[in-house]
Amino acid sequence: MATKVLLTGGTGFLGRALEKQLRVGGYDVVALGSSDCDLIDFEATLTTFGAIQPDVVLHAAAVTGGIGICSEKPATLFHQNTSMLLHVLEAARIAKATHFVGIGSSCAYPGDRWGDLSEEELWNGGLHPSVEGFGVTKRITEAGLRAYQKEFGLRTQFPILANLYGEHDNFDLDSSHVLAALVRRFVEAAEEGAAAVTCWGSGSPIREFLYVDDAAEGVVKLMETPVSQPINIGSGAGITIRDLVGEIVRLTGFKGEIHWDTDRPDGSPRKVLDVRHMKNLMDWRPQTALSEGLERTIAWYRQSRASG
Repeated sequence: MATKVLLTGGTGFLGRALEKQLRVGGYDVVALGSSDCDLIDFEATLTTFGAIQPDVVLHAAAVTGGIGICSEKPATLFHQNTSMLLHVLEAARIAKATHFVGIGSSCAYPGDRWGDLSEEELWNGGLHPSVEGFGVTKRITEAGLRAYQKEFGLRTQFPILANLYGEHDNFDLDSSHVLAALVRRFVEAAEEGAAAVTCWGSGSPIREFLYVDDAAEGVVKLMETPVSQPINIGSGAGITIRDLVGEIVRLTGFKGEIHWDTDRPDGSPRKVLDVRHMKNLMDWRPQTALSEGLERTIAWYRQSRASG
């Protein structure tokens, strides 16, 4: 009998890719979206998990967004994400699931580091103020997983993902992450023949980006690997926002000027993951180069825009 995986956030950006990867791997997948179960309602969560009786819970549901949302609504992000985590963990225990995977984020790392971020540094410093409300929920996730493993014997894993991008991302300018927002701005500017595009910040921050299909493959590979410590999943390669803009300009064909609004926040100066544990313990690496993933993402967004 196939292992039954209950996937939260199953209709979201990462969730779509995870469901596809799990089905390729032969798992019996029950993908829950927000319309299937309100995870902030504990009784509804308990009832749903009890009916499904999963072997594995893969918790990918999250309320998130770019630096704007994280700065403006930290309490909303904190409350909703923490509530979902607590309800899903306890419902998984009561439903007698044996394995729980909680998705982490590089936002959980200290905000003042310049070198590559290693798993051992997760708790060694304060979060960057721009992402504190969201980042702290990911630290709480890691602590909660350890607690449930210690007290109840629940097998737990905590993959820490780099910044995701790809098809089906959120391209809403008010709530999207940086790469999706830049893709939208430059695709639209190129099509409209705009004279200039203004980008947030100085362009100097360094970020790491992971194509969503690679992220899903990495998470499933970790599920199948007998390790319980936090594991970074990414390329381990950083790029400045300014250079990222240059690549998007090349791929979209934008011909205008680029302005930098330095009154807007930059966020953490550098976020690049140390992926040595991923390579050594999982024997896995992402396969999609940034240029290739950007090309696919831009093509998908253009097609989506054309079809309305």
